[in-house]
Amino acid sequence: MKSLFKWLFIIGGVFLVLIIAAVIIIPQFVDVKKYKPTIEQKVAEATGRSFTLGDDMDLSVFPWVGVRLTDLHLGNPAGHKEKDMVSVKSFEVRLKVMPLLSKRIEVKTFVLDSPKIYLEKLKNGTANWEGLGKQQEKKADKEKKKGTSSSDQGLPIEALRVDNFSIINGELIYVDRKAAVKEEISDLSLKLENISLENPIGITLSARVDGKSVSIKTRIKGNKDSISLSDGLLAFDDSKLTFSGSAKEFSKPNLTFDLQLDGIDLDRYLPESSTKKGASPSHKKTKPAESAKKKTDYGPLRKLVLDGKIKIGKVKAHGAIVENVDIRILAENGIITIDPLGLSLYQGSVLSKVKLNVQKKYPRTNISLDAKGIQAGPLMKDALQKELIEGTLKTNLTLSMK
Repeated sequence: MKSLFKWLFIIGGVFLVLIIAAVIIIPQFVDVKKYKPTIEQKVAEATGRSFTLGDDMDLSVFPWVGVRLTDLHLGNPAGHKEKDMVSVKSFEVRLKVMPLLSKRIEVKTFVLDSPKIYLEKLKNGTANWEGLGKQQEKKADKEKKKGTSSSDQGLPIEALRVDNFSIINGELIYVDRKAAVKEEISDLSLKLENISLENPIGITLSARVDGKSVSIKTRIKGNKDSISLSDGLLAFDDSKLTFSGSAKEFSKPNLTFDLQLDGIDLDRYLPESSTKKGASPSHKKTKPAESAKKKTDYGPLRKLVLDGKIKIGKVKAHGAIVENVDIRILAENGIITIDPLGLSLYQGSVLSKVKLNVQKKYPRTNISLDAKGIQAGPLMKDALQKELIEGTLKTNLTLSMK
């Protein structure tokens, strides 16, 4: 019996050595390019679009299952300006083999280099993303009717780790020919750090949006019950926003957030007013919207739980400057309060409190406002470009509506 186990152990060891040797040696002799036409055909069938790959392709099997593809091109339908809807300079992914046996996914590398996505809507209203993958959807629907679809549960994962996840030099272009609109995101880079099921994931994203630089850095952690953001920093133009937040009890939901913005010039983003352009205001009569006749559903507001804080150092809008904005928003059991709602305005201050009660059929609103010490002359000059009055503005009012 001992001799039998000995020989079984030897034979098993030989097979293991042969398997390891095979997975190391096979990629050296397998011509991956031979499968290129098949890959192109399968992707084209699945998407309903032309698809091509470059000749520079690599395959590895052990200790990392890896593939590297270059010059990926997914075509546009006829009638569109660009030849490709999607193109990628190179794509590389490497996955460790042995941990898969214990339901652990360990990815060494996932890199997407120079992806370009071109989205276009023609003057007749058709878009190049319409119909993408419809043939595959029809096939899936047929299989579902036959009862051959796979289980929704999928393969359980015990652990996940990704060492390097990067998207570099990305570009996204959106063109609407009918509306004469073109939006562009360029120099897009995305890096995810410390990807796992247990620890917060670091996210670093940077891009140029219509020529303006934007960057985001944060850490995200979540599971099926909650999600949270921490150490967030958003930089755009000359503004910097730090942020954190969380969400749980998604059926309510229960939300918290803390936003702190150093300053922002809204005039950079707001459209010019019609009075500045010299256009006369429109007085067209409009019929009341049908939706206005319908009763408002306050159910979502009754369930909402919210605790939010907003602080802004300086805001410019329509020429006027507001400073030291301080807002706290609370919501629970159908009662929403904004207290404080405070700001500094031209050597004066405004302090307000808002309370909205939607516990009953009809909402009840209470507003109190105390403004004092506001220099009217500089305010009018900045906001209206006119010197209408001089003096100090002061008011105190209380409103109750239901």
